[in-house]
Amino acid sequence: MRATLVCFAAALLVACGQSVTNAPHTQSPASSHQAQAAGPALTGSVQVSEASQLDAQFRVPLSAVPGSNAHTTCAQFAQGTAGSFTAPVFDVKVSDHSVYFDAVVSSGYQGPGTYSSATQPSITGTVAIAVGTDAGQQPTTSIYRSRINGQSLMLVRPDGSGMFQFTTWGSDEVRGDTGSAAYVSGTVSWTCS
Repeated sequence: MRATLVCFAAALLVACGQSVTNAPHTQSPASSHQAQAAGPALTGSVQVSEASQLDAQFRVPLSAVPGSNAHTTCAQFAQGTAGSFTAPVFDVKVSDHSVYFDAVVSSGYQGPGTYSSATQPSITGTVAIAVGTDAGQQPTTSIYRSRINGQSLMLVRPDGSGMFQFTTWGSDEVRGDTGSAAYVSGTVSWTCS
């Protein structure tokens, strides 16, 4: 019976112009995506002071961090890649706001430790705050960058956990009327497991 159904399905696909291979069944895209995200993850929180105080939680699969892959361990993540390190990149929703964060040490990263923009100018980052992100709303966004009067401090531990503190990052781009402040400060902290 099963062989008859398989032959019927193959004949139907060929008749519709689809090629048929004798390959074993593979996972659907949804289940294979879950399998890729099954490795270690960076889990943490972000606190941002802008026009208002925003607090949120995030979870980023380690394999989604630039320079990492599905086989990267937390200890390998802490070592960085080719003299650089990328902190967790995320976009989380808080009420009708969203907070996007990315930060990187683009050169001079030497493994776990503390890095300050005062002595390590290759620490750069972006925070974007969007207001009005509920369904049916047209969000307005303020973008803050470390290079505009900002100060940054990053701590990475050997186990892949860490903290990134940003202070008075300025905005050179405001899209819409967000009622935003001219500067943003905050802290991102994470664990790796």
